[in-house]
Parts: sequence; structure tokens; C-alpha cells
Amino acid sequence: MNKVPFEPRLSKSGLCSDCGVVAILADNGNMKICPRCYGVLWSRDSEDHLRKKQAEATAAAARMAERRAFKTKLKAREEALKNKDVP
Repeated sequence: MNKVPFEPRLSKSGLCSDCGVVAILADNGNMKICPRCYGVLWSRDSEDHLRKKQAEATAAAARMAERRAFKTKLKAREEALKNKDVP
């Protein structure tokens, strides 16, 4: 069975863990790439940052869903009150 090698990581000094070459920035500074092995380099800090960002987005989506549900109930209530007043 062939083992898949570990992906290269970004060291604390900003070098590729496999090649030891300084990483270059790509995608408007969102990614770091090794110019020798073309590996997309991630640091543990960036992985934590991405997880936090995803958790914040999930929480924001939940808040928006709650707001939509509240507005829907409010509109239904207003319609019910309008229909009651009309003889």
C-alpha cells in the first residue's frame, strides 16, 4: 500500500517545510505557495483562523434565519389584525 506524503506546511520563519524556500503570496495575499514544489502552504494559525471565520459565518446565518422567521410571523400577525378590523 502506498502512503500519501504529508502536505508541506508553512514554518514559523515563512519557509516551506519540505523545500526550505520562502513562500510567495497568491490570490491577493490569501494563500501562500512554495515556488519550488508548488505546494499550497498552510500554518496551524491560518487553519484556526479559517475555522473561526466559518463558525462566525454559521452563527451569522443562524441569526439571519431567526430574523426572517420573526419578520414572517410579524407580517402574518399584522395581516390577521388587518383582516379582523374589516367588517
